[in-house]
Order: sequence, then C-alpha cells, then structure tokens
Amino acid sequence: MKKLLLLFLVSLMSLVSNANGVVIIDGANETYLRMTQSQIDVIVQNQIANIVSSQKFINDFGSSQIIKYAFPVPVQASV
Repeated sequence: MKKLLLLFLVSLMSLVSNANGVVIIDGANETYLRMTQSQIDVIVQNQIANIVSSQKFINDFGSSQIIKYAFPVPVQASV
C-alpha cells in the first residue's frame, strides 16, 4: 500500500510541478501578467495529500486591470 501511495504522490507531483497558472488580460491579443514566483507545498496525512500552490504575478501595465486566472487541473482532481 505504501508503494502505491508513493507512486501516486510522485505522479501527482509531476503533474503539479509542471503546471503553473496564468493571468490573462486579453487572450486574443496575448496580453498576460508576468509570473515572478511560484511555490508548491505538499502535506500528506493519512494517505491524503494537501497541495497548496502559491504564485505571484506583476502588473507592468501601470494601471488596474480586469483579469482572468487559469490553472490546469487534471479531470480526476478535487479542488
């Protein structure tokens, strides 16, 4: 059982560690905010993994923007 859990966690981490969110201002014109920092924290207790992804973006446009945030999540994931 421990080997199965370890395999699951390694698979999950490979998905999460390669996934970053994106802040979209205007997708048609490909206008996005630049990410300056990304951190992933994982805590496993009783075979349940809690994963927290923290990201920082910088607004280089000099004014407030209306944005959309997108983050890739596997179909079988719980959010």
